[in-house]
Amino acid sequence: MSRDHDHSCQIDLTFREHVDDRLSDTLFVDRAWLPMFVWENVPIRTKSSRGLTMMERFVIECLIRLNDCHADDLREIAAIPTELADWLLASCLQKGLATRKGDRFEAATQACDNALEQNQIPIVIDEQVDFLCFPQTEEFALIRDAGQFIRDVRSILPSGQFPLPERWKRAERREMLSQAIKSGKVYGEGVAAVVDVHGDVRVEQDTCPAYQANAILVDQSEGDWRLEIIGSRKFKRRASAESTGGRTDAPQDVSIPINIPVLPHLVRYWRDSLAAVQGAIRDRLSERGLATQENHNGCWQVNVDGAAASAMACEQLLATSIDLEVLIDREVRFSFPLQLQPSDRMATKAFDRDAAVREVLSSPQTADAAASICNAARTTMAELRHRLWELKEFGKVYELREAEDFGE
Repeated sequence: MSRDHDHSCQIDLTFREHVDDRLSDTLFVDRAWLPMFVWENVPIRTKSSRGLTMMERFVIECLIRLNDCHADDLREIAAIPTELADWLLASCLQKGLATRKGDRFEAATQACDNALEQNQIPIVIDEQVDFLCFPQTEEFALIRDAGQFIRDVRSILPSGQFPLPERWKRAERREMLSQAIKSGKVYGEGVAAVVDVHGDVRVEQDTCPAYQANAILVDQSEGDWRLEIIGSRKFKRRASAESTGGRTDAPQDVSIPINIPVLPHLVRYWRDSLAAVQGAIRDRLSERGLATQENHNGCWQVNVDGAAASAMACEQLLATSIDLEVLIDREVRFSFPLQLQPSDRMATKAFDRDAAVREVLSSPQTADAAASICNAARTTMAELRHRLWELKEFGKVYELREAEDFGE
């Protein structure tokens, strides 16, 4: 069934101060479960190409024209030293441009013709690389130079365990990666050049470590994406009766950033989780007297009447730009900007008053600036002081009353 108005989910809404460096249409995952394996030193074979050198072109033409070729032939034709000639012929053999019979080499005709026509020579490289594996969406990221990240991940404890699908259990990693490459679910630099995955290492676990993560939910499906992996680190320290009560270990949450290719299926999974409860979110906002609508940028706009503004003011300073935090089933937390629009005179007055309060709180010379701030915001000094008192900004209240209370 559609979950647009699924009230079976527990949804908690919280208004937060807007983070200034966030764009008006940015959606954040502040906390979400992220099952993740780190597969190190996976042997792969890549195939690419590069331009022919003049010497390589000469050797290929010799192979074709002489039918078979020996290092001595290259030395007699072009005075190429025997050692270099042996290396050049062995290189053609390794690249599939020649076959060997005894001490002589024969052209692999089709491969040689292709190389001469395209002026390209194939390059096959066997190497070991690291993969990050995300079984929740069956996506993989090929990460080069991942050593520091891997060391950091090893130093933290996961927040839980994710049960693996049956087909993953006891499966060979090379099979999983090969299938994912065919499905276009492996991302990273050089993935397009991977022609084979080797090794017989199997997935021995029934579960996968699950961490907490946060990220911006990007719109694009390509490019880099910044994730932060969150876990608990244990650190050793000397026992202290005063500070630890004799304990030597203390858990500490740490955040490990990494730039990886965008995982489009994971982004879609998280977006769908929020989309499924958008109707319920609107209903909850409506219960507070907040009518929502979306503008052309996808940012939520909220109309606020006087009663709703008064209720919000009991919790925080009013502002036309705030962030809405949405916690779903106490498992995943999103946040995104809301644009608040006062819809009546009472609400407009409340927003103007709180805008004046913000200016006064940030002003280094409160008493001198307060009068002009109040005039600009169409707010009286009495209303300003009353609001500061509600916010327990007693120091500012005393500053504003100082001349009145202690003046001659």
